[in-house]
Parts: sequence; structure tokens; C-alpha cells
Amino acid sequence: MLKNLFVASLLGITSATFAQAQTNPPPPVTRTINDNNREGIRVAGELDRINRQ
Repeated sequence: MLKNLFVASLLGITSATFAQAQTNPPPPVTRTINDNNREGIRVAGELDRINRQ
């Protein structure tokens, strides 16, 4: 009896989270890894330029 209750609670949790994942899709990714790398290199260059002054 207790084991069946535990399995039922697990099934309820997974179905609830699955239903929420279906209704809330993740936002689309607009920045690529290359964009992030380019931004990081630009920031590092500016910091280097500031440090050399």
C-alpha cells in the first residue's frame, strides 16, 4: 500500500512537471557562442588597453 502511494506520488510529480514544461517552452537562443566569444575578446581588449595607460 505504501509503495503504491509512493509510486503514485512520483507519477503525479513527473506528469505535473512535464505538463508545465509543455506549456512553458524555453525562450529562443538569440546569441551564439561566437557572439559571446567575440564580446569576451572585445572586453578583454578594452581592459588590456585601460591597463596599459
